[in-house]
Amino acid sequence: MEDFIINLDTDINQVKSHHFLEIPVHGPGLVNYLVIITGIAISRLDMYDFKEGTAFGSIYIKTDYRIKDQDKYKEIVNGNKNLIAATYVSLSSIAADDDTEVIFAVNSVITEVIRDGTIQLHIQAAVLGDVTLNSISYQANILIHKAT
Repeated sequence: MEDFIINLDTDINQVKSHHFLEIPVHGPGLVNYLVIITGIAISRLDMYDFKEGTAFGSIYIKTDYRIKDQDKYKEIVNGNKNLIAATYVSLSSIAADDDTEVIFAVNSVITEVIRDGTIQLHIQAAVLGDVTLNSISYQANILIHKAT
């Protein structure tokens, strides 16, 4: 069971400094583009609203980068079944409300393609203390085959 689930979306201004860059590349396999997606997600997760102790949950960041129907991301390198991605997330702004111990942990991050082809980040996080997590910065690097 998760203590919190936060959905953040670039389409409704919950992400600042959102950019993407498509760089033509040659391989590996059928890959012809490296896509770099960056931004700062404004979460405003206030742990005062949750249980005492460590809270575990998910933060979803829906980007505005969409893989078009004619583009491919599966079976482009050695029969891959999932999106090939290297993603980084980091704490961008945090505010402690008192002098208690404060911990923010990123336990995992997965970059995925959701139903409409949009790239979404799924962060599994842990937070401890009376703290507000204001924002999270991210960079997702994905490999795709764009139709020409």
